[in-house]
Amino acid sequence: MGRCRWVHDDDVPGGKFLVPGCMNRAVHGDDADCQCPDDPETVDDRIAAMQAKIAELEASITELRGPR
Repeated sequence: MGRCRWVHDDDVPGGKFLVPGCMNRAVHGDDADCQCPDDPETVDDRIAAMQAKIAELEASITELRGPR
């Protein structure tokens, strides 16, 4: 199973529903403590990782081009 996450949908009562990622929430409901093994990855974490990869690739390109 993946991580617990809320899905927002205007078509459901309350506007959101929980997709459980751990057995505790699947069995005991939305208010149970999440016991997913990993910390949830945030959008900021993904952006930082992508920016680091871009910088790495740009450095590789510069190195491959050599001095001008």
